Amino acid sequence: MYEIESLHMKGDQIILLNKGKNILLRIEGNIRLYEKTEQSKYKLLHKIYTNESIIDLTMLSNEMIIGTGRHTIIIYKKDENSIYKEHQKIFNYNWAEIYRIKELENKNFAVCGWSGFMIFKIKDNDEQYEIILENNHDVNDDFHRISDFLEIKGKENNFILYSDAKALIINGKDIINVINLENDVPKCIICPRYICQLNDALFVLSGLRYITLFNENTNQIKKINFLKDDDFDIRRKKDFLNNVPSLFRYNSNYIILIALEGIFIIRIINDEKIQVQLRISHKLVYYFDNEFNEEEKSIYFNENNFWKKLKIKSKYIGK
Repeated sequence: MYEIESLHMKGDQIILLNKGKNILLRIEGNIRLYEKTEQSKYKLLHKIYTNESIIDLTMLSNEMIIGTGRHTIIIYKKDENSIYKEHQKIFNYNWAEIYRIKELENKNFAVCGWSGFMIFKIKDNDEQYEIILENNHDVNDDFHRISDFLEIKGKENNFILYSDAKALIINGKDIINVINLENDVPKCIICPRYICQLNDALFVLSGLRYITLFNENTNQIKKINFLKDDDFDIRRKKDFLNNVPSLFRYNSNYIILIALEGIFIIRIINDEKIQVQLRISHKLVYYFDNEFNEEEKSIYFNENNFWKKLKIKSKYIGK
């Protein structure tokens, strides 16, 4: 059904880039960039020393590495010797924690966090980034604590934002639709993978015991249980375990959900029904701190501070 392989990497956080061809690893006081070799092993390319407390990381298509933290966005760039150095530090005390960062189709980048959602654009003259859009709770309380977001492709400045009790569909500063998530309030900021896009129109949102399907073309919303009453882990009644499961796109017809109750491979039928195709009872030690590689169908997870990957054998899943 699955096999587990050690990556022989120790660290606090792992970020997959370029469909797993590169890895960003955060460990104690530094950031490491790895590249996959022909032997499917990872070799260290760069090491960045930092005293900052990093929450999320990514590398942009221009090879700049960006880290987010408390009140802070830090941008690292290669110098003339191809060594990564701090290039720009953007600080705003009102931002609090910045949970998530992603590059957009137009090569700008966006972040979300405690105080809302922001987009940054690089200046042409000095390669410094500046903010060009900010939706914060000072203007509208709906933008308080945005935990995750996705760009709606093909529609400029359109995004879906995952908030505490609702998802917001926005166009720039305008809220054009609201999806009620009822009591699905995230309790843990280190599990930011709450949304995935299955196809051009269908978005899937994670919940404590159900998932929400949103068709952006038709505005149809479906909320469906993936856990039966008897399967709901009683440990979730404790607040510190009441966080929402991670959710990833498995392929064009399936999602993968990583929860306290196990790993679920879920088939989406006609954009409105679900079928739990496979359930793996393996307990990932820190199920809220993981990545999924769609290319190799592997979950990267941390066990006792060492990174491993659980590879799901494809014969158990349909297409």
